[in-house]
Formats: sequence, structure tokens, C-alpha cells
Amino acid sequence: MAHHYSDYFDVPQVYRANMTRAIINESPERWLDFYPHEKYIDFLETLFVAIHEGSKSVWLTGNFGTGKTNAALVTQKLYMDDIERVRLWFKQYKVNRHNTDLLADLEKQRAGGTLVVYDYNASGLEPTIELIVRIEKAIIEQLMELGLKVPLNSNVDQIISRLRREGDNFFKIRDKISDQLSYIPSDVYDIETIVKMIQDANSESSASLHVLEDIQKILHTDGIFLNVDVNSFKKWIREIREQNNLERIIFLFDEFSDFIEENKTQLKTFEDITESPGVDQFYLIPVTHMGINAYYSDNADSASRSTNRFYFKQLQMPNNIAFELAAGAMRVNPTLENEWAEMKNKLWASVQQVADKFNENEVTHQSFHNILPIHPMAGYLLKTLSESVGANQRSIFEYLKGSANGREFQEFIKVGGPEEYGKQLLTVDYLWKYFMERDDLGKKKELDEIKLYYNKVRNSTYRAATDDDPLIRVLKAIMLFVLVCRLNKNGHARLQATVENIELSFVGDGSIANVSRIIKEFEEQHCLSIMNGNIELYISSIDDSNIQSKIEEYLPKFHDLLSEKAQNALIVHTKQVFNQHPTGRFDIRVTSKDRSSLQFLSQTQKEKYGKETGQVCVWFSIAKDHEDSLGIPEKINKILSQTKDDYRILMVEFDGLTFCDKSATNWEEYVRLYVKHMTENDSGVKNQLKKSLDKMEADWTYKMKMPSAKIIAYYYEDGAVHNTVCTWQTFKNFISERVKYMLPYNTDELAPIITAYSINGLKKYALAGIDFNTAEKQTRQVVQLLQKGGVTADKNWFDLNPDHPLSHIHELFTKKMNNTVGRGSNFSIRKAFIDLRKHPYGMMDNAFSAFTVGFCLKEILHNNYQWTDGKLTNPLDADSLAEIIEDAIKTVDKPRDEKTICKLSKEDKAFVESAPVMFGLQPMNNCTTNETIGYISNKISTISSKVPLWVIPDYVDGQQDPDCTIIREIIEKICLIARTSSKGNIEEKSEAIRDVGAILLNNEGIIKSVAKYMNQVTFKSAFEQYIDSRYPDMNALASSCRRSNS
Repeated sequence: MAHHYSDYFDVPQVYRANMTRAIINESPERWLDFYPHEKYIDFLETLFVAIHEGSKSVWLTGNFGTGKTNAALVTQKLYMDDIERVRLWFKQYKVNRHNTDLLADLEKQRAGGTLVVYDYNASGLEPTIELIVRIEKAIIEQLMELGLKVPLNSNVDQIISRLRREGDNFFKIRDKISDQLSYIPSDVYDIETIVKMIQDANSESSASLHVLEDIQKILHTDGIFLNVDVNSFKKWIREIREQNNLERIIFLFDEFSDFIEENKTQLKTFEDITESPGVDQFYLIPVTHMGINAYYSDNADSASRSTNRFYFKQLQMPNNIAFELAAGAMRVNPTLENEWAEMKNKLWASVQQVADKFNENEVTHQSFHNILPIHPMAGYLLKTLSESVGANQRSIFEYLKGSANGREFQEFIKVGGPEEYGKQLLTVDYLWKYFMERDDLGKKKELDEIKLYYNKVRNSTYRAATDDDPLIRVLKAIMLFVLVCRLNKNGHARLQATVENIELSFVGDGSIANVSRIIKEFEEQHCLSIMNGNIELYISSIDDSNIQSKIEEYLPKFHDLLSEKAQNALIVHTKQVFNQHPTGRFDIRVTSKDRSSLQFLSQTQKEKYGKETGQVCVWFSIAKDHEDSLGIPEKINKILSQTKDDYRILMVEFDGLTFCDKSATNWEEYVRLYVKHMTENDSGVKNQLKKSLDKMEADWTYKMKMPSAKIIAYYYEDGAVHNTVCTWQTFKNFISERVKYMLPYNTDELAPIITAYSINGLKKYALAGIDFNTAEKQTRQVVQLLQKGGVTADKNWFDLNPDHPLSHIHELFTKKMNNTVGRGSNFSIRKAFIDLRKHPYGMMDNAFSAFTVGFCLKEILHNNYQWTDGKLTNPLDADSLAEIIEDAIKTVDKPRDEKTICKLSKEDKAFVESAPVMFGLQPMNNCTTNETIGYISNKISTISSKVPLWVIPDYVDGQQDPDCTIIREIIEKICLIARTSSKGNIEEKSEAIRDVGAILLNNEGIIKSVAKYMNQVTFKSAFEQYIDSRYPDMNALASSCRRSNS
């Protein structure tokens, strides 16, 4: 019989846990081994949503060793590999178990034409030209590999073309500044060699791209600046799609973390490339080992703009997969396979009770069984710390193999065995050296704090104890659990530093008895504190007996201490849950059972939820304990029975979730810590107390936000209070239905795009609503979504769709126009918008509202309306209408210099209808004054023989015409109007138009009097008279010339 574990199995040094492009392509079926765990499916579904919406791409993040590269490569395979293999993968793993349409969605995207490019390692890339060229190179390589067309005029092509044009001159300049160059060899004098360096097929390396740095220096020295920019890149992308009949290109850029870290303050090109991916159908998917938060503090504006371009999805390797890989690394000696199976079953019997503490959906018993002799608690901690600490990739596997950073596992299996007392199981303390005594762990702050505390305790209290002493083994386990807690906020229950978890960590190890007694000794020695079963690394100087009166004072104040904390957490959480609705649609309110009453709702709040706004109150009633929870339904029914349909209020409770559901004394413990925190003088202890309070609050609110949280939503309808039981996912759908019921004409779901819910770009959105053809980027996405929903720019659309929310909004505008402009007064878009904010519309102050108003008002541009601010009156066109809409929404509550819509004045109308007749045109109707001026100018050009109009009045004077004074005034004002441009004195021009109109109204027959002079003969005679009177010598000279010619 074997004695040691190394007799039963070993971990080969050649074992490969990392996935690479080379490995996944070793055989066509190699990628089928990838298990589609929940986090990957979430990423895939989000990618599909992003492609459907077009406003964002996806950013994939994850800690070291979570399988990001594998996930990225498999994503490429799903789009690019043989469809039968893809279907096999879906079938063998039952991928459609959560979403029956996932495969159908993928096949639809494939059929439309999708090119997926994978590239990795962006370290060292310069953030402008090199980034663009690197992406282009990877795309070119993929196109060539697939035999697809590669359009010319990429940025790479432009650089190469310029180099070939420069020829020998390039090297002359190179030689002059050779001391400033780093990448172009000084002995190269062949342009094609430089071209080859740029075209280096190894796109995964940035080395060839650094040549561009030298190329730029050389060209800049010669006064040549290459136009390598995002616009030309996107144009090239469009050409690729058109020439290859592709609907979209997806670019997976793995190992992108260094690029972000190195260029965190220079992300303009990156932002431009990733802006509105649906417009050019180019989706860049960065894959990094950290979230974008890693550089928030350094460049908040840049980071914020980047986050607006991506859905962030974190990848985590499922426990079962991690343990399956770990078990696969332990190669069993085939001659002892049966004996080892028997030994594992005996070991399992000693730790099964520990495995029972885990939910089978999180990690299976078989997974724990597979990794024996690693204790279940040690395995779980090893997997989590390997991802959290920030060490080398796959450090769980590095631990098994052993390396320069430690060989604890290898050493253990050489001395440990099924019959070796105290060494049957690799317990948590065996992880200490690997995680705490190495130099490349990354997150130094937390590690250093734990190491410092451990050394302090050991040196001051347990200096004589050996590493094998049960006290030291338990102390190490405690320290590791505290570390994993600090690195994983709101972590799994089995990762918490609790007395129970430390006890579980040594179940099955016969050498350590009464673990709880050891922990108690640590507390008695002031090494740590135990609070409600939680272990903290401090000891308070405040005794409970000294603060009892304060504790009694705060025990009844559950609402005061915790409702705001819960409200803040739920506000953040519901922003994601309710993201299909505009910002400000919901007012999240949280109260305790005792405060769940209308008496605590102010009159202003009641009005806000009534007819005056479009806000919906989502009112959560939270329970301190089980007794509280029993009284909440009665409180809710009373509120809704009183408010009925008069207020938009939805009441919510969490079924079975109370602050004390973990422990009946949880509230008392919280108050005790709260009072201690208030009275503690030691800043270090005070901070630790605050962390304990924060943790208790976070544990509680985390349960509220869990996808599985049971939510009971109450609402009033048809004279009665109803309720429905939801999860957060179904609550999302429920809330949308209630918004439709409460605000039947709201437009929330027509274009649920985050950028359209911003207050920025109002005019741009209004213009897009007025004319779909002007839409671009974000506004184009809005138009596309509306068109998918059946909305068109057809002038009869409102009549054909009378029940659509947009038609009801259009109807409101029509009524208000009829009651204002139709009756001779002015129409205020701002005042109409105030009504649109109310029930039953509930319009919000955002860009999509501007779009909606523009769409519903566009037809008034054909009615010859004007705008006026009380001083000026000018024709209403699309640009001015969009500007008025923007001002109306921005200043809805505080108007300034408001512009309103009006009809033409009677003088303006007379000018439009009658002035053209004076020049031989037909009467004009429904034209603007500017259009009328244009018609008149064109007519004059055809009859004047290039003689200016201003010579006519003097001619008329010479004809002894009784209307000569009036004719002079009309013509002089027409000349003033015609020569005043759109950027000239608009007020003077408008006044002249009204003056002409007034003359026409007050002088019957004047139109005919003017008209008789508007012909070629008159213009010629007037010009000759003008020359004779002003320049008589010219006339004599002309006569002399005629005599000489004769």
C-alpha cells in the first residue's frame, strides 16, 4: 500500500492551463471543451443586445485565471467556425437552457455577415496612430486568411504609399536625425524593407508598430504630417463591409489592460473608435484583467466617456470548472488508480459535512471530491485568492505545480498521505506561504496589513510556538480569511472571517481539536475581537456596560439608522434594473414599517406623484425583524387604499428578508457597534468599527439586490389593491407595465437608449425628429429603433396610427396650435412641454423628448409660420424650430427670452401674396417671405438684362407718374430686402418687408402701377436715361465711335 500522496498522483510540469490561439486551433474540435458557464452566457447575451441596440459595445473584464482569453477565442469560433460544430456545442451543453433564442440570434447574425477578429497584447502601443494601424493590420490579416477582399486606402496603405513616394529622400532625412531614432536601422536604404517592417504579419506583437514612431519623426522633420485618423479608419471599415457583404465587424482585443494603464490620459482615439458602434457596425471589445475603475481617479472625464461606450461584464471562472481543471492537473498513477479511489472515499467521509455547507448550484460535491486531498475550505479559498490577489495568471495551477514562488503543494504530497496523522488533508493554513510570503502578489496594501498584523501577534504573544503548533495554524487560517474578506467585499458566506468557517476549515484534521477554544484564546489575548460570530482584527476600548443607556436610546430607531442606507443602495441598483426608462422616471423611497404611512409624505411629494409630473414613486417598506414583516402588508394596503389612482405609487416589500433574518440579535448587535463607533476615541478602532457596520449594512442590502430576491409588488387598480410576486428580472417587466398603465401616453419604450436620456444634444435630437434624414450616430440609432417599431416620416402616419403615444402627443400640439396661432395668438412650445411632463404623457427633460417634440411638430414647417421673441419676427425653419425646442426643454421652469410660434402678420401676408404680382408673377400662397424674395429676385434677373432695379425710380419720376413717390419707396425697400443676407440686419429687413406689405394694403391699384414698368424695354430705357444724366461724356463718346465705325 502507498503511504504518501505523491505515490498516488503528481502534477506534470508540462501541464498547460492557459488557453492561447495556437492551442485552441490544435484541432477543429478543441474549442468544444469550453463550458458555457453563467458568466459567459451573460457576456454573450449582452453582446447580442449591444449589437441589436448599436449604442454601445462590451468590455470584458476578469481577475487573473478566469478564462478571459478562452472566452474571447470561443466567441470568435461561435461566429466564424463551421455552423454544425457551433450547433453541436449548443446542444451538448444545452446552452439555450436560459434563453431559447440564443442560437437563433447567433445564426441570424452569422447569416447577416459577421467578421470576428481576435488580437492580443496591446502593451506598448502608442494611443493614436499605432492603435489604429494595429487594429487595421489584424483585420487585414483576418481578411486575407479568409480569402476576403481587402479594400485599399486603409491608414496602413496611406502610410506605405507616402513612404514609396518619398523614396530616397526619406533616408536622407533619416540620416540627419539618426540619433533621435530607435527602431529603424541606420544601414537600411530600401523603402520596401521599411514597408515589410510595417506589414509584419505578427500582428500580436507591437514591435513592428514602433517603427511608426520613427517614421513620424522623419516625416515631421521634413514638414510632412500624415492624416492617420479615425474618420478614414471608419470609412475603410465601411468599405470592407460593402465589398465583402458583411453586416458588422467585431474586434476582440485581448490583454488590453496595459494599453489602458499606459495611456489613461490619452484615450481620445480609443473613444472615437468606440463611439456609437452601431453607426459603422464596428464593435471593439477590450478584454482586460481589471475594470475601467482602475483609472477613474487619474482621468475621470476620459474614463466617464469610455464607460458611456461599453457594457461592462466581469468574467469569473465557475468553481466547478476551476476544480475540474485542478483535478485534471493531478495525474493519477494508473497502477494505483483503484487504491486511490478507495482512499479518496475515506477522506471524503471526513469532510462531506463541510461540502454540505455549500449550495450544489455553486459548487458540487463531486468537484470537492475530485480535488482531494485538498480540504473543501482550502480549495474554495485557494480558487478565490488566486483570482483576487493579482498574482501571475492561473496561480491556482501554479500552486499545484510549484515554482520559484513556492512548492507547498508538492512538498505536502511528498509527506502527506491518507494515514499520515495531521497530514491527511491540505487545510487552509497550508496556503499561507504561497500567498503571504512571495514578492509578486500585486495588491500589496491588503497583504502587507495582514502580514504586519500576523507578525505582531506572533512575535508579541506566540514567539515560542512552531509553525506546526495548532495555535499558529489556526492563526494563519484566520489571517487568510480576513484577507479574502478585504479583497472580496460582499463575498460568499463561506469566505467570511467567522468562527464557523474557521472551525469548518479544520474538520477532518485530527491533529487540531476545539478550534473555537483556540479562537477564544486569541480574543482573550486581545489579538482579535469576535462580534456576532464575525472575527475582526482589533479590540475596542469601550465596554458595553458604559454605553448601555445609549444602546437603549437607539434600539427603536431602525428607520433613522438604516432606511437611508437601504435607499441609497436601491437607488443605485434600480438604475440598472430600470434602465429601459429615462433618468428621473422613478423616485425610490425606503421606509421602515413604522414610517410606511401617508402622514410621512409631504404635500409636495404627493403632488409630485399626482397629475403635476410624470414621476412614479417606488416605495420600499423594509422590515427590522419577523414581527415587522408581518405588519407591512397591512400598512401597504392602507396607503394604496387611501391614494387609489390619484397618485402614481407602487409599494414593495421583500418577502422573507429582514435585517435580523441571519440572527435574531442582528439589530441589537448593529446598535451596539453603532454606539461604540460614536463613542470610540481611538481612530484606528473607530475605522474598524465603521467597517463592521458597513459590512452588516452591505450584507443586508446585498440580499435585497440578489437576482433571486423575492419581491412583492403592490398596486391599485379597478378599485382594489393587488400584488404580484417577482424577482428583479420580472419586476423589471412589471414596472414597465405599471408605467404604461399610469402614464398611457409615455414614450419610454420607443427608444430605450441611455444617450437619448441625457440632457445634452437637444437640438441635434430635435432636428433628427424633424427630419429623419439628418440623423447620424446616436440619433440615427433612435430613428432606426422607431422605424423598427413601425414609425415613419410619412405625413399621414399620425392619422394611420391614432392610438400610438406619439399620435396622442401630436394631437395635444394640434389642439394647442389651433387654440393659439389658429386664433391669432402665439404658441409656446415650452408651455406645451409643461403639459407633456404631466399625466398622461410623463415626458422627461431629455434628448429623446426633444426628438419626440420635433417629430410631432415637423408639419408646422409647411404652414408659413414665423417665430418671434417679442422683438424680432422671422420665418420658422427646421433649425430655428429645433433651437426653440432645445430652449423650451432646458428652460422649461425658468424661461428667458422665450421664442414663440406665430402666423405671418397681415403686412407680411400681403407682401407674400401681392408683391410677386408687381413683377409679373402669379400670386403666392403658403410661401415664406424669404421664398417670396427669392422668386422676385429670379424674375428680375430674367427681365432686367442685368440692369439694377434701383435705376427704375428715377425713370418713373421722368414719366410724370402720379404714383412715382410710392413706386420709389416700394422699389427702394425691395432693393434693401434683396441685398440683406441671412447674416445681415435681419430686423431692418423684416421691417422693410412689413412696410412694403402695408403700402400694398393701403394703396389700391399700386400693384398695376409698378407692374407696367417691370419689362425689358423699361429697364433698358431707364439705364440709358441713368447714363445720360450721370455720365453725358460717355454718351458723346459712344456716338463718336458709332460714326467712326460707319
